[in-house]
Amino acid sequence: MILLVRRQFLPAMFLLSLLGCQVVLAQKSNDLINRLESVATLIRDNRLTEAERQLSSILKSNLNQPDALNLFGVLRAKQGRLNEAEKLFSRAVTANAGLVSARMNLVQLYSLQGKSENAISELNQILRLEPANDDAFNRDRKSVV
Repeated sequence: MILLVRRQFLPAMFLLSLLGCQVVLAQKSNDLINRLESVATLIRDNRLTEAERQLSSILKSNLNQPDALNLFGVLRAKQGRLNEAEKLFSRAVTANAGLVSARMNLVQLYSLQGKSENAISELNQILRLEPANDDAFNRDRKSVV
């Protein structure tokens, strides 16, 4: 598991992490991980055009790469394009139901949009996947209001 940044405080406090990325010893996987880490750095540094170009390239060869979809969602959220961000986070979760970072991003997004029931549903999924997840547990206790 690779963790770039535990939490990146973007305007909507979206997670900028690769929590669901499993390291496979194949060269191709190492290359992908390096590319995703590079994209995360570009997003953090507000170099969004370059990050988008790299994400598009990654997704061209694998349309459903969950970590790339999650990062693309972070990029769209940072741009204020929340509907697109929601679709990308949802696609990431569909591609990898255990990708907690994408689920936490959905929680943040749903909270911003006033969709408390959706946020609570995602939190419950996170707690099923990671019962000791402090972020999800604390948010759930506060009822995502």
